Amino acid sequence: NGETFLLVFYLLNGEINFSETDKKVLAVIRGNPHIKRSDMISSLGIGKSTLDRSLKKLKDAGLLKRIGSNKNGYWKVPQ
Repeated sequence: NGETFLLVFYLLNGEINFSETDKKVLAVIRGNPHIKRSDMISSLGIGKSTLDRSLKKLKDAGLLKRIGSNKNGYWKVPQ
């Protein structure tokens, strides 16, 4: 199947397609590294599952890291 081939090709070449939501999440975090998930959901107008997926994708790609606990921690965007 052509779609499966393309998916495998992109994965092997290390390319990840980021959605507009992913980009917005990263921008919000850059603007406020101490932002809470609930505030991100409100400001972006997205659901919890959408935010969780986006955060996972960004963390897996090495573009985002959580430092500290969920309550007192902050987000770090490596340069």
